[in-house]
Amino acid sequence: MPILISPLRQVSGVSADVPSVSRREPAFARGHSNGRLLVSCFAIVSLVVASALGAERITPIQEVLRDNDGNFVPDRLGETFTLSGILSCDPINVGGFGPDSAEYATIVNLQDSTGGIVLFTRNTALFSSGFKRGDSVQARGKLSQHNGMEELMLVEIRRLGSGAPPRPREVLTADLLGERYSGQLVRVAGELVVPPDLLDKKRGLVLRDRSGEIPVIVSDRFFGDAQFADRLLRGGKAEVVGIAGQFCKDPPFNSGYQLVPID
Repeated sequence: MPILISPLRQVSGVSADVPSVSRREPAFARGHSNGRLLVSCFAIVSLVVASALGAERITPIQEVLRDNDGNFVPDRLGETFTLSGILSCDPINVGGFGPDSAEYATIVNLQDSTGGIVLFTRNTALFSSGFKRGDSVQARGKLSQHNGMEELMLVEIRRLGSGAPPRPREVLTADLLGERYSGQLVRVAGELVVPPDLLDKKRGLVLRDRSGEIPVIVSDRFFGDAQFADRLLRGGKAEVVGIAGQFCKDPPFNSGYQLVPID
């Protein structure tokens, strides 16, 4: 690069065109030359740093989840991405990890204007600074898939700011029986159909509307709220806000769609 060649030639005090002639420069000239070299070096370092920051390209979630061959597995599975978006729920610690199932992992959902995805890490310390729903974040990790649900295996996450969570997308239950709203915050109005053994098995709850029905998976932590449990058992007309999720162990991963309430 020309910007590098010129200062180096000035410092040497030697003309590249006349190699046999050597002339000692006055002290003030050498000082100026050294100053110009330092400025040039600083400019080079700044350029390298700026290039490194620019290389951390933000990828839209829709591109991360791209599935051009339609096999329900992202085309770019295993690649590392940097995402930017808003947390659509609070981080949750879940147990059952490690050799004795005594370790925890943290999961949370991230959403941008193009889609949503689960963020997953077994390093719960990444969220020790108190992340919450509505936080604007930048996250980096490797794209994975677990039981049909796409996840970003977190390497790092940092908060960019705080604000309101994404607005839930108004959908029908039939809209959730596919990948279109996967990982996104949605709102569905319909009728809750409650099985008689819900409190024992905590499974079998269904939300039904004019387009069909979808399983509703309620976290155990919600059943600790007596008022919530009582309302749930009564069933009937309800409006559910939650994450469009999936639990499908075997390929092709085109079934097991479910709605996971966040409140």
